[in-house]
Amino acid sequence: MYEYLYITIFIVIACLIFDKYVLKTNLVQKKWKSLLFVNIAGMILLVIWDNIAIIRNHWWYSDHILIGLKIGYVPIESFILVMDFSLVSLIAWEYLKLNDKKITKRN
Repeated sequence: MYEYLYITIFIVIACLIFDKYVLKTNLVQKKWKSLLFVNIAGMILLVIWDNIAIIRNHWWYSDHILIGLKIGYVPIESFILVMDFSLVSLIAWEYLKLNDKKITKRN
């Protein structure tokens, strides 16, 4: 039960740990405004897209792995998943930029 919630929260925590202790960049603290904007935009699109898709029976969410909180037909866990995508994207983008600068300095 609640598998989807646990997985999505684990991804958020793993990203925060990776950002702070592995990359040591604290991107979430430095770029919180960008992250907030991306999350809000993603969540608005998610609500529209998912509700239409669920109403039209294109897909569904299994109730036995969810906590039951929904906005329309979309479970709250999907909103956490949008946060996951935003965090992973930001961290990957910044990691690639950091490595690109290191490679450029060597040449």
